Amino acid sequence: MNSEQVRKIFLEYFTKLGHTVVQSSPVVPLDDPTLLFTNAGMNQFKDIFVGKIACPYEPPRAASTQKCIRVSGKHNDLEEVGKDEYHHTFFEMLGNWSFGDYFKQEAIQWAWELLTEQYKIPPEKLWAAVHYDDKESAQIWKNIIGLDERKIVRCGDEDNFWEMAETGPCGPTTEIHYDWGEKFDPDQSALPNSSPRFVEVWNIVFMQYFRNPDGSLDPLPAKNVDTGMGFERLVAILQGTRDDYSTDLFAPMIDTIAEISGHRYDENDRIRMAFRVLADHIRALAFAIADGALPGNTGRGYVLRRILRRAARFSRILDIHKPIVWKLVSPLIDKMGPIYPELLEKAPVITHIIKSEEERFGKTLDYGIELFEEIADRVISAGENEISGEDAFKLYDTYGFPLDLTRLMASERGLTVNMDEFEGLMEQQRQRARSTGTFSVEHQKKQDWIKITDGEDSYNLCYETESTEAEIRLFRRLSDDKIEIVLSQTPFYAESGGQIGDTGKIYNKFYNLNVIDTRYEGEHIVHICAADNAGQSMNILENIRAHPQVKAEIEHQRRDAIRKNHTATHLLHRALRSVLGTHIRQAGSMVAHDRLRFDYTHYETPTIDQLEKIERIVNEVIQNNLPVSTQITSYQDAIDEGAIALFGEKYGSKVRMVKINDFSKELCGGTHIDSTGKLGLFLITDEQNIGSGMRRIEAITGLTAVHYAQSIRRKWSEIKRKLSATEDEVLDRLDKLFDELSDIRKKQEKLSDARAETTAENLLESALQIEQSKVIISKVTVRSRDELLKIVSDLEKNVSSGVILLGAVLQDGKVAFVCSVTEDMINSNNIKAGEIVRQVATVAGGSGGGRPDFAQAGGNNPKKLDSALKLAEKIILHKIRN
Repeated sequence: MNSEQVRKIFLEYFTKLGHTVVQSSPVVPLDDPTLLFTNAGMNQFKDIFVGKIACPYEPPRAASTQKCIRVSGKHNDLEEVGKDEYHHTFFEMLGNWSFGDYFKQEAIQWAWELLTEQYKIPPEKLWAAVHYDDKESAQIWKNIIGLDERKIVRCGDEDNFWEMAETGPCGPTTEIHYDWGEKFDPDQSALPNSSPRFVEVWNIVFMQYFRNPDGSLDPLPAKNVDTGMGFERLVAILQGTRDDYSTDLFAPMIDTIAEISGHRYDENDRIRMAFRVLADHIRALAFAIADGALPGNTGRGYVLRRILRRAARFSRILDIHKPIVWKLVSPLIDKMGPIYPELLEKAPVITHIIKSEEERFGKTLDYGIELFEEIADRVISAGENEISGEDAFKLYDTYGFPLDLTRLMASERGLTVNMDEFEGLMEQQRQRARSTGTFSVEHQKKQDWIKITDGEDSYNLCYETESTEAEIRLFRRLSDDKIEIVLSQTPFYAESGGQIGDTGKIYNKFYNLNVIDTRYEGEHIVHICAADNAGQSMNILENIRAHPQVKAEIEHQRRDAIRKNHTATHLLHRALRSVLGTHIRQAGSMVAHDRLRFDYTHYETPTIDQLEKIERIVNEVIQNNLPVSTQITSYQDAIDEGAIALFGEKYGSKVRMVKINDFSKELCGGTHIDSTGKLGLFLITDEQNIGSGMRRIEAITGLTAVHYAQSIRRKWSEIKRKLSATEDEVLDRLDKLFDELSDIRKKQEKLSDARAETTAENLLESALQIEQSKVIISKVTVRSRDELLKIVSDLEKNVSSGVILLGAVLQDGKVAFVCSVTEDMINSNNIKAGEIVRQVATVAGGSGGGRPDFAQAGGNNPKKLDSALKLAEKIILHKIRN
């Protein structure tokens, strides 16, 4: 039975039993920032289990095959993958759920019937585990299923009790285990959960209790069922192998690795582990990237980077030193693309991202492995078994070699890493970064809020009006001329979702407060205000207490400009996805009155043609004057309608969806114009890489864009005037100027080379000869550092044994030193170029260093050049003569 049939039988079986088959949610959770990755089938049903939303299925039961990744937190199998036949970073979880519908008897019966009747697993191969207090489940297994009581194992909380958190829904579980037979453990007393001969097939959770803060349990009014069955393990059982990696699920990747490497999967344990790591890790990487994640330096991005680098390291075990992981995308998609079409849709993006990341890491990996082997050999030859934290930190900090790879390779050599020492050095680095990255600023401790009037506060009217009557509820002084105000109700938008806070006025006939910013503080909308003058602010509290009734009014033109730019970010997002691919995700934004900034996930620089196309799409939508509307709806309905939600954002049951006709739909709490035509014009002003697979676009709209275009036109006119060229002639004139400049530079280089050769010849003639060695220490006149290096290079060709040290004052007034030492002088006289230039540069007020055979340094005091060279002569001759 192939894996496609196994999956199909499961879903069809539970469909016949009245379950709604629910599509797998993304492996990157859209609406749960507590999870880096979806790690269980029940994740997408969590809000139903905790009562946050009503069950949408009738009857209230569901089934699915869920994509899962377990590489962080409590469920972290990353370091185990490859060591055995059944650990995975990515896996599929088959599951069926009851939301207050059926309970223990049906769940157990249906699981048993599916395994024994549909999948034809011999009943004698199956065992059950139950919680020792769950007598009901034990009786069902014995009396209804007819399982031999000796095969019903009673276990404690660790194995057979499930809890979502310290408090909340929980309950006992029952598990079904498969017995692989005595060859895996001949002990006749072997039992599930304690012997390698048994593998857990299915876990069924009965959520029937609520755990209170004091640890006590209360019965739940509605009893739920949550089940999970590992798809890979089930397929292995049905295909008669203990090794998940020998099933048809992994065969395409295993075969490709064998073809590329020339090794066989069953060659030896070390080779087998490398095959497993590569075959497993490509699945996690491909599915995560398909669902919107990217390798990076933090969060889930860092986890993906670790997975990819671990795979790259294991490819070296197979003697593969070129990128291989990306070549496994195609066989994976051939196998799983028909089931998960997002893989087919994102195939080019997945391939490109993995290949780019792998190529970037390749050189670091090979050099790091070489350095690690030197360190490990040194430790072992000294009779020790621990790599110092200093060595591990040097590999990490200087050469970019990940700590987890150092620890992995150390364990393969029977070594450990001194983690305490490593962490100490890491903390010192953090302290240095903090000290160099801080600046002095005077902080004033905020005073406590002063209540002005009673009643609820911060009722938000920002979507409905731009001015309103209100009462001041709370007052707090920030400084002599700056205060904070909380109102009963407000038209001001508080900074959130990338949109900056409103400015405006809070006033009455007794005082006038200029609102310079609006922010959230908890549930309060806080207006940061400056009084009209410092004198007024000193007695403002008394005025406010006496006259708390005010009018609050935003700065209308500023809000209008912000609205335009916020709507433009939605148009830009949609255009980016149209041109660059649907893998594009918003990674941050800033919406101000004068510009917008949009950060997005992408792994290569967009071409000029692509940026112009993006700009053109946005401006076409502006010209078409499409209507912009907002709608309050349920999160699921918005997603089903095609709305885009932001990664990491936590949404409630009701969300605000901003629609731009049928062009764009996004969940958004910002303010927007009511039709795209009001944007007038959209121009991209900058596009750049900001690291970790993220890029940034800056753009402008409306009159700001018009002023920008006019400025560019003025500059273009000035360029034409200075070149005495028409519009069509400008580029030709520039090309001609660059060609002329290139010719001049070539002539200068030839002159420089000739001067260098002449200088080198003169220095050779006057060199100090000591036995078979030459010593050349001299001040030279050069026009650039390159010319200085050329002189040293010419001398090196004619000095087979000796020391060369040249010093010069460059055109910028700085001092430069270059030193070259032949190998025999290093070995016999202990003369090292790095040490020499470090000492002489100090005399000239500078620093430097380098290798024993070649080094450079600089100085700030040209008057000390002669003294520095005299010191060098003294040091070098002393070493030679002694």
